[in-house]
Amino acid sequence: MKAKIIALANKKGGVGKSSTAINLSVSLAKLGYRTLVLDLDGQANTTSCLVNNFRELKYTIMDLFMNRKLAAGEAVVAANPGGEVIDNLFIIGAHLQQQDAYDFVNNRAGRDSILKKHLAPLVDQFDCILLDSPPDVGPATINALNAADLALIPIDGSFSLDGVADILNIIEEVDNNRLDYLILFNKYDLRSTSINTKMSDLVSEYNVASTKVRTSKPINNAQMDYVPLTMHKGDRSAVEDYDKLAQEVMDV
Repeated sequence: MKAKIIALANKKGGVGKSSTAINLSVSLAKLGYRTLVLDLDGQANTTSCLVNNFRELKYTIMDLFMNRKLAAGEAVVAANPGGEVIDNLFIIGAHLQQQDAYDFVNNRAGRDSILKKHLAPLVDQFDCILLDSPPDVGPATINALNAADLALIPIDGSFSLDGVADILNIIEEVDNNRLDYLILFNKYDLRSTSINTKMSDLVSEYNVASTKVRTSKPINNAQMDYVPLTMHKGDRSAVEDYDKLAQEVMDV
């Protein structure tokens, strides 16, 4: 059985895309799914949380885009946040200068399928592959959507659709007939009447995940400490939400 490939994408920053990539991947691994994360965002937030001493990685996403002959498996490492290995979880990390690689391939033939070709030898080795895209619609995001089976689009507690329309337009335009999407309600406050009203309106118009990730201070605290939420003390509600989301995305 080939891996399900999920691209996390939103043109708008600050919606919890990387925190979703980090904590969803940990939940998938915890549920027994052999999971690979690719950090396509040059800010390297996902990499810094999942890889101890990430600046010492031998190969990164940057190398895959600069060298199409490099076997992607050479860049795969076990996730070890805080030096603690997480069973079933692996990553190809980001490089802080990888925007240079995206600029390098921008005018080259086949630029939109670089990632898809790199992933081809890996889909039989994993149950799920998560692609954490940068907050833009550049080469990395387009590559991710071309390679994916599902686009997971986080939106924050304001439920603003800023950036979502651009992602949905690209989903329509990319050469990928199998690509579907889900909007994820992130930083969700159950107590807000106005938010519940907005949520109902969105559910009637878009494909929305039934799981919502509740707002939780430990999510931000964990990322500031460069560890997944499961390794941080405090409210466990968001951990439960990510566990539910993990099973939902695998069942789609």
